[in-house]
Amino acid sequence: MAHRKRNLNEPQTPIPLDPLRGRQFMRKDRASAIHATGDRVLTHGRRILATVGLHGASKWHVSDVALGMSPDPDAARIPLQLPAVKLTPGHFVHATLVANPSGMTAYTDPMGALVAGGAKGVVQIAVIYNNGADSGVLKQISIQGSGLPNAAQPTGPGAAWSQLYRRRVACLPDVDLNDPATLAAWSDGVTARIVVAYVGSPRALDLVIHEEPYGLAYDLAGGDWIAPMHSTGSGGNLGQLTRSVPVTKFAADDPGGGAEILCDAAARLNQEIGPVLFYASGWSESQQNFASTETDPRFVSGMTYTELASGLTTAFDAATSGWSVSSGANARRVQESEATTVLRDDDNVVPVRCYVYGRMTTSGPTATVRFETASYSIAQVPVPSGTAYAWRSAPGHLRCGLGAQDPTVVQVRAATSTGGGTFQWLYLVMVYEDV
Repeated sequence: MAHRKRNLNEPQTPIPLDPLRGRQFMRKDRASAIHATGDRVLTHGRRILATVGLHGASKWHVSDVALGMSPDPDAARIPLQLPAVKLTPGHFVHATLVANPSGMTAYTDPMGALVAGGAKGVVQIAVIYNNGADSGVLKQISIQGSGLPNAAQPTGPGAAWSQLYRRRVACLPDVDLNDPATLAAWSDGVTARIVVAYVGSPRALDLVIHEEPYGLAYDLAGGDWIAPMHSTGSGGNLGQLTRSVPVTKFAADDPGGGAEILCDAAARLNQEIGPVLFYASGWSESQQNFASTETDPRFVSGMTYTELASGLTTAFDAATSGWSVSSGANARRVQESEATTVLRDDDNVVPVRCYVYGRMTTSGPTATVRFETASYSIAQVPVPSGTAYAWRSAPGHLRCGLGAQDPTVVQVRAATSTGGGTFQWLYLVMVYEDV
């Protein structure tokens, strides 16, 4: 089985871009430049999947002074979960953490006395990749402890800034990605589920879960590539085409090098690639109970739609609190914005899937969660009866700005089917999805 492989995390082919100038006859050097440039598109991907951290809270969720307010050194608390989202082809999950020195931990000894466990803070990132089968990976980032009494946070002007620690970790699947056949199986059409846990007393200012490019590989017989793959089977640069420029494909058993693969790749890039428009966790550093095993739930009760961020029951208002989904403007598709479409240069709509991780507190009542970017732009996620937390989702098309600089606010509202029902939620996600 023959493959083409493209290393996305290495410098790309030095073929010049000058031959790309328009209104010139096609020749081998120009065709080579066009294909090589198509391979460069995915090398810029750094899509943010989710974030969690201090995020403007007034204090950390672990105490500086009271031993009784210190977590167990080995107890884990989950501040972030992400459902199985489709990854950008050729990309895998990475994590970047910015943190202050870790705080004090405490445990109960065999005599029942509370004992200091020392300063300790660990952030765990668990990723479950799936390409039809699961491949899990668990990474840990340890943050050095504070040297102050009771492992307190840094004090004094600029002290917290001067003691910021930045750590990065790659969460690659536990497979041999150097093998072209293995990379081909894991580089396109792959999803990732992510769970982050705090162990001990980390002071995470900001944790960003994001993608980074690694590599692509395709079976020559498979087709449906997302890049022209102007490369060899080992990942090297193919260089200048050595034979006459093909009109459609390189050979009957190799779709590379021709016009068909350029059109197919451009269509997939336009249709399939888009941002995670927003992610929200109920985690609050200033209010979180350190003894909880997961994010403390937020809740809505009653049959009146209540906005989850502000608690207001008023109708959609772009001037009130919500979450930004301005990045959706980067996912604008030609079928919603070409010359004959009524929305052109006036408005923008993007296809999305909205996720809610929540439950009902009692059996019987149900809930409806609305994602709104305008009073007329709504996607609804039904939450069935049941007291077990689970991911619920629904597709939709929501209004967004014409450019990423255009402010676009999403407000999320929920209402229960009966006056006595209570809906609890932990995490919200809105992802671009080609529907």
